[in-house]
Amino acid sequence: MFAEARFREIHEAYTVLSHVEKRALYDYERWLSGRFHKQAAILTPGYLHLELEKLNAHIAQVDVYRMNKQLLHQYLLFIFSDDKIGIIQLKAGDQDRAGIIAEAAKAAVHLPHYYARDIWERLLLIAANDEERAGLQRVLSRLAREARWQKLFPWLAVLAALLLCMAMYLFGRK
Repeated sequence: MFAEARFREIHEAYTVLSHVEKRALYDYERWLSGRFHKQAAILTPGYLHLELEKLNAHIAQVDVYRMNKQLLHQYLLFIFSDDKIGIIQLKAGDQDRAGIIAEAAKAAVHLPHYYARDIWERLLLIAANDEERAGLQRVLSRLAREARWQKLFPWLAVLAALLLCMAMYLFGRK
């Protein structure tokens, strides 16, 4: 089983690296892994919006189940660092701000709750109006419920197993 999966991975890598167009696409996608563009870009809300659109285009092309969630989290935190949030707060119009929030939300959907919470809190800092803040607060509340459920679920499973064992024991005694 492991050998078969490993063979498939090696075969996939070979087909990508031996095909010129697939290799070019692979090289282009490597920017997400920490190799950012070498050109110094002028940071504007429009530029950040464009980067988020590129990120979502990249996510649409990859297998989101095999994607490195921690790397996506780090990249989104990089995009929403304090200095960039300041640029968005100072220079973004309502339309740019809403577009940035929408694109970031589209990318953050693929993150588990323990990574997504940081991103949604950063988005809350750039929300322009009460309606946007309320929507982001609802998402943060849902993430908090998911986190509580994730902590509670193993205990509930153990309790259910114990109750089942006890019921089987009592039923077997009769």
